[in-house]
Amino acid sequence: LGEPSEVVAREAVRVVGAIGKRARSATAAVVALLEHPNQPLAEEATKALGLIAAGEDHFARLVLVERIRKEASDEAAKALAAFGEPALDDALAIIQGDDANTQYAALWTLALLGAKAVKAVPVLIPMIAQEEDRMLRVRAVGTVGFIGPKADAAIPAIMKALVSREFPMSANVAADTLPRLGQAARDALRVGLRSKDEVMRLKCAIIAKSYQGEAGFAFAELETLLAERDVAIRRAAIAAITASFDDPYREGASFTSHTDPVYLAKVTAVFERAKTDTDERVKAAAEYGLAVLKALHPRKGR
Repeated sequence: LGEPSEVVAREAVRVVGAIGKRARSATAAVVALLEHPNQPLAEEATKALGLIAAGEDHFARLVLVERIRKEASDEAAKALAAFGEPALDDALAIIQGDDANTQYAALWTLALLGAKAVKAVPVLIPMIAQEEDRMLRVRAVGTVGFIGPKADAAIPAIMKALVSREFPMSANVAADTLPRLGQAARDALRVGLRSKDEVMRLKCAIIAKSYQGEAGFAFAELETLLAERDVAIRRAAIAAITASFDDPYREGASFTSHTDPVYLAKVTAVFERAKTDTDERVKAAAEYGLAVLKALHPRKGR
């Protein structure tokens, strides 16, 4: 670890990290490298420290917390997550500070803690609701997704952020998170698809597409949107319906709706009607949907 060659030292640090807690005698040498002017080497040392501490070394934890506070190190925040609940408290203390860069980093700790970070949700909700820092909002929404269904209390704030007046949030940001939040998110999307707010309906249709083979839960609402005057909404609605049948052979796919004859008949009828839409993209999506249906269920796709 004291090798003058930075390349060799970095490889040595990587090996120490791979050894894990059995290499704890190297802790002091690894900590010394955290201040190395070579940034890749310092970051590699940060990762190694988390691995050799294995969530048990109190001194290593304090070093990682200090590195987050001083340098807003993402690697330190990721390594900190190995410490479990103590790391959660450390991350929350940093997040409740007033430095945006350290807040961004500490959100990594919460994300990697997953469902164990559920008590952080009340802190994340104001971050989603605020209008001043859009990147902080995006990262907070992403963190909620990593926490999972236990973070469903954040759903109203996410839905509201989609149509906020100052800085409305991209539907794509919510599309990465809402499918991870369980039934409560599905219920909220169905309400959003029926909203009087045109922007909300559009964004919810875009998000529904991210459910892929499970998008059938919102079929009734999506079908209604195909009668909208706004072509963008019609395009998003037909895309979501079509996505529920797209690539049924991908690994991990769950296409239970494909075996429901009633659902198949409804979707076929929707695609047949959409073939007469005035928009070429809507018509093309309908043709594609019928082709996929025919391939999956020849009798139903005719």
